[in-house]
Amino acid sequence: MTTHISDAIFDKNISPPSSQEGFPAEPFLGDDVDTPEWHAARMVIVGVAATVKAEIIHVMYDGYEGDPNKLADVEGVYNLCYTLAKGLGIGGKEALHVIPYFKGLVPEDSGVSALFVYPQGHFTVHTFDKKGTVFVDFAVIGKEIANPAEAIQRAMRSTFEIKRDEIFLRGTNPVDDPAEIPSAFGPHLTFGGQLSPDQMSLDWMYDFLEKIPKAIGMTPIAPPRVIRSTTPEGLTYRDGMAVIAESHITIHVDDSGTFLFDIFSCKAFDIESFMQWAESFGLKVDVPTITLAARGRDFPRS
Repeated sequence: MTTHISDAIFDKNISPPSSQEGFPAEPFLGDDVDTPEWHAARMVIVGVAATVKAEIIHVMYDGYEGDPNKLADVEGVYNLCYTLAKGLGIGGKEALHVIPYFKGLVPEDSGVSALFVYPQGHFTVHTFDKKGTVFVDFAVIGKEIANPAEAIQRAMRSTFEIKRDEIFLRGTNPVDDPAEIPSAFGPHLTFGGQLSPDQMSLDWMYDFLEKIPKAIGMTPIAPPRVIRSTTPEGLTYRDGMAVIAESHITIHVDDSGTFLFDIFSCKAFDIESFMQWAESFGLKVDVPTITLAARGRDFPRS
């Protein structure tokens, strides 16, 4: 059956899940909420349905009007990400990869990408120094972390001197209006589902991640990274990430084959066609979990 994303994310008959424990009911902007420069900050909640059999924390942060020199500082980006990852409790043997992108096809899109992929989660930072912008994506499944969005917000403000920001938390509905995507930085598509037993391998995951950029007209800047880990209880997790010039693609699979997928891109792509391609590749998508957010709504295009 073909998934129609427009039907999935705007079906008023799909009941939104209750708020995930640990997510605030109201926007939080830190202790300096009364300062004038932060009144423009916004929080938008995007959703994942309760049918995905996992508790997930997923923070998406967009920061604007930062210091271009700090956003282009590779060492500084590394130090920030390493320190923040450890503070969030995700540091460890998984390597932090930092990829400068200063000689790409579009000179104005120069910046630094940093990423962790770890058991049942990922953490990415993408800076655009000439645009004064930074995008952060932090996801972790089945782990309690106190105030991760606030920690990320404070770190970005203090390190890059961000003056305006926007935070998305995947945990409750509603989703954004896709009509905003053409004027924004780009779409952030997320969904969950179930893999079959013959898809439960790193080989399948690598092949899947390697083929996606070509399928949607994106530019890979590094080979996919895939890892397998086993918990003390004997559960096996598989996690993977592909870094593209436009941002990143991730998939996280638990011991039962339940997966969570997301793709964040600065370049619009045909989402309906991608969903059909993903299903032709063998993904069984849980339609109520599909969400679509317009990231970077204040990203400077000129």
